[in-house]
Order: sequence, then structure tokens, then C-alpha cells
Amino acid sequence: MPGAWQSVRRRSPPAEAGRKETQDELAGVGAHRCWIAGDKMNTHFTRREFLNCSMTVVTAAVLGQTRISPVFAKSKNEAGMLNKIVLSDPMALGNDGSQAMIFLRPPVSTGKWIVHLHGGGLCYNYDSCQIRQANDPALMTFNGLPSAYPVSGILSSDPAVNPWNNFGALLIPYRTSDFFGGGGDSGDWKFRGRYVLLAALNYIDQTYGPIQELILSGSSAGGVGVLASIDWVTAWVTSIVPAAKVKGLCDAGWLLDKMPFDPLFLSPREQADLGAVYWHGNGAGVLYLSTNFTSLVNKNNVFVQIAQYDQSQLQALGVVNGSAEEIAYCAQFRLDVIASLVQQGVTGYYCPKTNLHGLALGTSWTTNYINSLSLRDTMLRWYLGLPGGKQVGT
Repeated sequence: MPGAWQSVRRRSPPAEAGRKETQDELAGVGAHRCWIAGDKMNTHFTRREFLNCSMTVVTAAVLGQTRISPVFAKSKNEAGMLNKIVLSDPMALGNDGSQAMIFLRPPVSTGKWIVHLHGGGLCYNYDSCQIRQANDPALMTFNGLPSAYPVSGILSSDPAVNPWNNFGALLIPYRTSDFFGGGGDSGDWKFRGRYVLLAALNYIDQTYGPIQELILSGSSAGGVGVLASIDWVTAWVTSIVPAAKVKGLCDAGWLLDKMPFDPLFLSPREQADLGAVYWHGNGAGVLYLSTNFTSLVNKNNVFVQIAQYDQSQLQALGVVNGSAEEIAYCAQFRLDVIASLVQQGVTGYYCPKTNLHGLALGTSWTTNYINSLSLRDTMLRWYLGLPGGKQVGT
């Protein structure tokens, strides 16, 4: 569709070529980026633009109960830092060819790890990648990352915050624009997300020994990556340690296969289909959609967190003005989200009646409640096989 989307006009902030991300932006508080590139031309909005458009609609839809928050709550440095490590695998590269990097804290308990995939949208063809490069160049390179990264939520080593505090923590910055599913190059752009994840796992194995217990978590686009990767990651881990335990957390990456409110926007399926080809991914675009969940071999080992009025997903579907029609669309979206968790047979989930996009890395990991249970509490119950591992806000 290279010609069609050119006629769609959207305001976009000026390009900031060569700008490095600030520490706040690395923690998720800077310019808001759409979860997926839902507009045929551009969906990069500043924080103020984002809150002024989508929040009007969603606040009305939830009858004034919506909490406005950044994509990820600003990380509170609860338990130290993760230190930067440059991976040596020549196949593990960012979009611009920069060498992949990770942030890591060694485990207290040998062989136990949380590997978290960061989020940050996508691009799916030459034009959308050019726009992404102009508006958010830092999202396409591993260059310019700080030497250490503050942790919170599921990556915290504080036992009061994180039940898996004795696990090693490894964060993979998202600089491949491909839902961690890419396996090749298109023109000057390299899409090596799958290789980056594999290189990170190999680094653990070669440096600290075999993985015996793993939580593969991800937020936003990283959550999509969890769904697309959980089967091959499980196969890789258990090929080394057959009795290894592998679980997944898809945090705000539950992408509905839904037609946009605005017909000028590309649907999630259209974007995923285009991306799967452009990234040289291992399979069709449906791999990145929630409708593929029942096809997963390890679906019973994945926990899902998705807000009923997920702000980024609704904005990507063209909800921007707060009209009566958009409010009705939001109400149906809420019902579709809840129904999809049941229809897809998800064994554990946390589905709050908010517009929050991503709870795993911020303070909302422990401070957002459904029936007096936080995401942390609910996921732990599911992980241990206890009652209460499915929560839906009302």
C-alpha cells in the first residue's frame, strides 16, 4: 500500500535526528509512542497530544474511573541497577546494524532467570521505517544506551516487591522494531529481533550455566514478542535441561484482531502481515495476534495482562476524538478483550478496568488492584497453581 497512506494527514513532532534518550524516556516517561504504528502515515504523538486525544475518549468510556498514566510508570530504583553488557553474536543487531546490548543482574538462585522484552512499537515496510527513523531514531539503534538501568516491578530484587527477587534479571532493549520476530534484512534495515533474544539466552547459558527456570516476560511490543517466541524459547531451554520450567508474561501485548474505528488506519492484522514479510520472520503475521494463542504449544504456560481500555491499542485503532461513536467502540472493545481471554483459553490473566498500558515494570505492578489483588499477587497465584489466578475488573 505504499501510495495509499501518503494521503492520510497526521500531525507529527519534528524529527530529532541523533538525539539520545534521556533517563526518563528509558524508564518510559518521555514521549509516548503508539504501541503499534496504527496509522497509515504516522502515529507518533507527544505526551500532551496523546493524553489530550485518547484519554478523552477512554475516560468517558469508563465513566470517569480511568486513571491516566504514562505507558510505563516511571521506574523507582527499588533494588539497584541492571548493568549493560554488549553481546558478541554478530547476528544480534539493531535496525541500524549496531551491536545488541542487554542489561543484567546475576541470579541469587543458580539457573533461575527473568528475561524481559522491552516495548516500543514497530515498523512494517520501508515507508513506516523511514518515519520511525525520522521521529524516533533512538528506537532503531543500540547506540547511546546508558551503562546501567534502574529496575522495578517484575525485575526488582526487593522481596517486598517481587516474589521472583532471587531470579537473575535480564532486560533486552527493543531496537529491532519487529516484535522480536525478525530474522533478516530489508534494504539498509536489519530485523534481527529473534537473533537478539537467542543471543541473550546463549549469553546466560555460556556465562552462568544452563537455565533451569525461566520467566519470559515482555511489555507492549515486547509482550507481543512473548506470544510469538514462547514456543521456540521453551524448546531451546528444554533441549539443554529437559526438566526446565518456562513460563511467560504477556504484559499489554494482547493484540486484538479487530478492525480499526477509523478505516484510514491499518488494522493490526494488516500491519502484522506486512511486518512478517518485511522482517523475514518465522511465520505469518497471525503469529503476533491474540487469535493465534490457541495454536501455541505452550499456551497453558503464558499469563496475560491487558487493560479493558488499553490506551495505546485504542489509539492505534483510530480512537482520538471522544465522539459518541468512539465511546461505543470503546465499550465493545472492552467486551471483546474480556471475551478473548476466555475464548482463547488463557489459563491466567489480569484484566483491569483501566486504560493503563503495561503494569509489569512500574509501580502499578503492586498498586493496581482487582478484588484486592495486584498483578503481582494474581500472577503468583497462577504460577503456583493456586486459586485466584484469573482476575477481571468490574
